[in-house]
Amino acid sequence: MKTETMGRIANLLWENNIHYAFMRWNGELVFPYWIGEYSSNDSFNEDGMTESTFILTGTTEGSWLDLQNEAERIQAIFTDRREILASGVGVWMNIETVLVVPTDRADLKRIKLNLRVKEWRTT
Repeated sequence: MKTETMGRIANLLWENNIHYAFMRWNGELVFPYWIGEYSSNDSFNEDGMTESTFILTGTTEGSWLDLQNEAERIQAIFTDRREILASGVGVWMNIETVLVVPTDRADLKRIKLNLRVKEWRTT
C-alpha cells in the first residue's frame, strides 16, 4: 500500500473528528480511538492494480452503541470511495467486513473494520 494512500485514509478520519493512529496509540488516551494497520498481498494485476486490506480497530470504554455509531460513520466515509490522489494514483476503498472483537477486560469494547483498497496508476 502506498504511503500516500495511508495518509489519505488518516486525513479522512481526522477530518471527520475520529481519533486515529497508525499501528499504536501514542498520545493521551481518548475513547473511542481507532488503530490502523494493513496487509498487502504484493501481487500485481496485469493492469498494474494492487490490492490491500487496511484494518481499523476501534476501542472504547464507553457503550457498544457509541462504538457502533462511530463504526457506521467510518463506513459512510469509505463505502465505495473513489479518488485520484495528488500523485496521480487512483484509489478505490470499501468496507468489506465488520467484526466484534473480544477483549480480556469487561469494560473494553472493540470492533474491527476491514477496508479493501485498490490502487493503480492513472498516468
